[in-house]
Amino acid sequence: MVSKAYLPSYRFNNDYDARRLISGLYTLGVPMIDVLKIADIPKDDSDYLVVGDVNMIREWRQLFGIKDHFVGDYPEQFNGYYGRKISTTTIDEVLKRQSGRVFLKPKHKGVFVPGVYDFSSPHAAYGLMHVNEGTEIYEQEIINILAEWRVFILDGKVIDVRRYAGPWQASIDSRFIGKVASVDIGHQSYCLDVGLSMLGYEIVIEVNKATSFGSYGLFPDQYAKMHCSYWNEIWDSVAALDNPCHFHDIYTNH
Repeated sequence: MVSKAYLPSYRFNNDYDARRLISGLYTLGVPMIDVLKIADIPKDDSDYLVVGDVNMIREWRQLFGIKDHFVGDYPEQFNGYYGRKISTTTIDEVLKRQSGRVFLKPKHKGVFVPGVYDFSSPHAAYGLMHVNEGTEIYEQEIINILAEWRVFILDGKVIDVRRYAGPWQASIDSRFIGKVASVDIGHQSYCLDVGLSMLGYEIVIEVNKATSFGSYGLFPDQYAKMHCSYWNEIWDSVAALDNPCHFHDIYTNH
């Protein structure tokens, strides 16, 4: 179980969600330890979480040799709910084709800005020219979405639903949320983004891991509980090894 939290101080000072997480951890009584940077976290420590953004958590994994056990943004268990074709390709393959309009998203967040790229325009590729060839991306058919919601799942149960895009008058069928939230994807705590299309049907947009995710007004204590639950999954994978401190031997079900 998570018994403490490390707070690297050099990046997240103005991060709204990081401050919200710290508030929730304080409410839960989780001890917090200030460190200057990720490298200052003791390598023989365990059962903790790191407060930070996506890049900081990626840095932590790389430094300690811990692979990501997350099932991915588009688990196959939701194949009947996406409402559009989603495929994995590489940036160079997309740039070679350069035809039509398509929604592109990097497999690893932060590589480039996800969105619709219209390759009928000579300027469409400008935002991708800095991306290394071979970088894995998700290519998706375009769907016109009216509104989007984030479903927060903690220990297998829906604890809240927050709209983060679209008109406030829009609503989504609670039965759809209940149905997709009951799908087993191998994680107990995660965020499930769902949407309502302009044509009136519901879709699953994507799944987000329960670290460094947008809270969209989720109460701080619940926000902290989701982080703790997900980090417990990380340390459970470590504890399953014969030598739990040998971080470079961590394998995942990814």
